[in-house]
Amino acid sequence: MKRFLAALSACTLVCLLLLSLCGCGSSLSRYEAVYTDLFDTDCTFTAYCSSDEEFKEVSEAVYSELSRLDALFDIYDGGEGSLKDLNDNKILENADHDILELLDIGVLFYDLSGGKLNIAMGSVLTLWHEARETRILPDDNEL
Repeated sequence: MKRFLAALSACTLVCLLLLSLCGCGSSLSRYEAVYTDLFDTDCTFTAYCSSDEEFKEVSEAVYSELSRLDALFDIYDGGEGSLKDLNDNKILENADHDILELLDIGVLFYDLSGGKLNIAMGSVLTLWHEARETRILPDDNEL
């Protein structure tokens, strides 16, 4: 779900940026940036801009927003208002607006899918993660 929200946000931002460039009348070149340190995956951002400087400005704004979302939806190291903070403290008033919006979308898609899409499956994934991290490995001579 984290990747879905990030992709949705990035797509929305890209669409808005591209729409703002449509009427500029200059020739546009294709630019691409790859961010490897966000969401535990590679994120590729492509934009059509009139100059290197314009692309640099736009890609920095995209990276900044994706970095914010990466920290916000981090369930291990998130700060105040993050998903980790919400899970730890169970206080909705501290949750960031984007998290609350994601929860609303999750409820909507749960209803639309007849219960087949459940964003609460994170609790199962957490159990799997904890079991993987705390498993007892056999001694070398037991192998």
